[in-house]
Amino acid sequence: MDDGILFGIYEGGINKISFDGKTLFKKPLKTGENIITMASTPQGLIYISSEYANIVNLETGEQVWEKPLKFKRAKAVSSTYDEKNNRYLISADEKLFTIDANSGESSLLVESKFEGKEDPTGIEIREGGILLTSSQNMMMLDWKANKVWHEYYRAPGKSAFGAILMGVAAVAFVAAVAAGAYTSAYGNSNMLGSYTTRGKSYIYFGQDMRVVAGSSIAEMLKRFKATSATENSRFVLTKLNDGVGIIKLNKDTGANEKEIILKDKKPEYLVDEFAGLLYYKADSNTIFVYNL
Repeated sequence: MDDGILFGIYEGGINKISFDGKTLFKKPLKTGENIITMASTPQGLIYISSEYANIVNLETGEQVWEKPLKFKRAKAVSSTYDEKNNRYLISADEKLFTIDANSGESSLLVESKFEGKEDPTGIEIREGGILLTSSQNMMMLDWKANKVWHEYYRAPGKSAFGAILMGVAAVAFVAAVAAGAYTSAYGNSNMLGSYTTRGKSYIYFGQDMRVVAGSSIAEMLKRFKATSATENSRFVLTKLNDGVGIIKLNKDTGANEKEIILKDKKPEYLVDEFAGLLYYKADSNTIFVYNL
């Protein structure tokens, strides 16, 4: 940052030091383990860990919300910014919390019970409401968190996931974008990403990566150009009438739009949701590619 280095540690804690090594916060900020998101908001730095969420004044290190949002060591925490209603949404402990972006007041919006002993692992703002997702579940809520529809497809068994076919650095960038933050690579001395909606994060990320060289980034950009093919779809592995396969579900309606039979009880596969491709390892020597 302009006045020093802002950092967080996995064990739980955020602090800022000057460029000559002096601490700038009055005391280290305790966040709980596993900081998932650190991003800029008009009120300060929002952080979300597997135990707490709050906004921090970057000048003093003081917490903006009088009471931090507290979880019970959640198995999965996901969040997004609801631009339409000017609020942050955080899913944890099978509960969906809302935080007013102006006042910082938090409240429980709804309890989101998924089937198959799954917790929601993703949250996304859609045109018609709020989409919660996990490996086998998709649930659409309206703006008041009333359930519109819920689709569940039983898993056929634990599946092995194929190796990621990209450089580690590029994959790390995708993780940051999915968390709802982006880092500006040009024209911005403050390298802390702004907390925004997932869709805008993708746009900003694609713009910023155009100034970064390297073959893995070039491959990333090709994939980002293809996002329109899958931005409205989600892919789920389940047992179909003719065997185990992948179904393509519409994010706005939950409708089953396509099925691909893999005929393998524990298939090794990878869905590239950016390029709209499915890589399936049929045997030790053969990988098939399906255009989704």
